[in-house]
Amino acid sequence: MINRKYVTLKNGLKLVFINDNTKHIQYAEIKIRYGGRTKKVKVNNELIVIPDGVAHLLEHTVYENTIYGNLNNFFKDNYIDSNAFTSYDDTCYYIETVFDFKEHLIELIKAVNTPVFTDEQIEHIKLPIYEEIKSVKDKKYKITYLNDLCYNPANLKFGVICLNEYGPAIFSPIYVTFEINSIANPKYIKYYTTRNNFINAIRKYEQGTVYERMAVAPEDFLKFNIKLPNIETQNKIVLKLSKIDEKLQLEENKLSKLIVLKKGLTQNMFV
Repeated sequence: MINRKYVTLKNGLKLVFINDNTKHIQYAEIKIRYGGRTKKVKVNNELIVIPDGVAHLLEHTVYENTIYGNLNNFFKDNYIDSNAFTSYDDTCYYIETVFDFKEHLIELIKAVNTPVFTDEQIEHIKLPIYEEIKSVKDKKYKITYLNDLCYNPANLKFGVICLNEYGPAIFSPIYVTFEINSIANPKYIKYYTTRNNFINAIRKYEQGTVYERMAVAPEDFLKFNIKLPNIETQNKIVLKLSKIDEKLQLEENKLSKLIVLKKGLTQNMFV
C-alpha cells in the first residue's frame, strides 16, 4: 500500500513523503522548479532573460563542486546510488540507499545548499555545455512525439529500434522517426518490430560496403509488409505481453535492490 503525506514549510518548501511497504530501498529527491526551458525569471521586479544551457550548467556545477567534492564520487564511495539531471521544467538531485538514509539525506541537502564552486570551475564546465548547445543548433536535431517508432538505420542490426513512450523529445538527425497509423496499437508495433525475427528479416534492405555503416534506409524500411490483425486482437496481445513485462520489471527491481543491499551489508560487516 502506498501512502502520501504533503507538508509545506514556513519558507514555502514543499515536502512529499511517500511510504511504499513493497519497497526495500529508500529514495530522496531534491527538485528545483528550474529547467531547460526556463527562459525568464523575475528578481526584485526585474525581468532577467536566461541564455540557453544555464540550467544544465548549474546542475553540473553544483553537483560536481560541493563541500564533499564531486557528489557522484562521494556517494559512490559510500555505496549510495546518486545522480542529478535537468529536464524541461526541473533540476533534480537524488540519492537511493538501503542503509543510513537520514545521514545521507542530510549530506545531500547540505551539498546542494552549500555550493563552493569557483569561477575557474564554472569555465571548465561551461565548455562542454556550450559545445552541446552548438551541436544541437548546427545539426538541427529531429523532434519525436509520443508513440512514434524510432530507429537508427546503421545500428538496426544491433537492435536500435524502439517506441517513444515518454513524449516530445529531440534526438540526433541520424535517427529516423515514424508516426504510427491509427489502425494500429503503437505497443503492438513495438513488440512486433523489436523482435529478432523482424530485425533479421528487414536487414535484407541493408546497403553499404562497410559492415559498421550498412544501413536500412527509411524508404526501404517502409517497403516491408506485415500482417496486421484487427485492433481488438492487437489489444489482447499487447495486454498479455505487457503483464509479462511488468512481472519481469518487478523481478529486475528486486534483483537490483538485493545487489545494493549486499553491497551495504558487506560494507558494514568488513570495517
